[in-house]
Amino acid sequence: MRTCAVTRQQAEALYLIRFVVAPDGQLMEDLAGKLPGRGLHILPQPDAVTQLLKRKGLVSRLASGTVTLPVEEQLHSRLERALERRLMDALGLARRAGALIMGLREVEERIARGERPWVIMARDTAEHTVEKTLRLVQRPARQGEQALTCFQLLDRDRLGAACGRGPMAVLGIAHNGVQRRIRQDAWRWLIWNGFAPSVEEHTEELE
Repeated sequence: MRTCAVTRQQAEALYLIRFVVAPDGQLMEDLAGKLPGRGLHILPQPDAVTQLLKRKGLVSRLASGTVTLPVEEQLHSRLERALERRLMDALGLARRAGALIMGLREVEERIARGERPWVIMARDTAEHTVEKTLRLVQRPARQGEQALTCFQLLDRDRLGAACGRGPMAVLGIAHNGVQRRIRQDAWRWLIWNGFAPSVEEHTEELE
């Protein structure tokens, strides 16, 4: 567990955004969590980023020299693009790994065979398709098992582009090593865009 440097809220590190100070003194986001140096973690929320930029003393602890903070609007825009890009890259990784299940019909067939893929719907999916997909996701629960994990992410054009296809409303993710990456990027994107109410609600849901 990590503590948000701004709100003091605790969450798994994978749900947070790490910041470091680059060698030139610039404050940089480290979405992959791999950049060297001392870092701090904050919630993936625009308000938390705004508060971080107002607390230069907190950021200055990360480096011995002068720290240069980015303009708030520019950092917000940069993070919004970067979070979406990472999410689309994660879906592309799933495609290259052979883990993508394309379309509602194929997802339904896999579930009928006893598989438990994660289900992803575009946020602009037609209402009747959403209802059908949600019934499908809840089917195991009606049989005394846990319901399937389901996300609503991006729009149909972006979801399809991430999969190397045209517009896509529904797809599945088969169980393999890419799911942790998708979980991280999906929840950070959802929280940043205000579609997930809290980090705590989902910290253990997808274990």
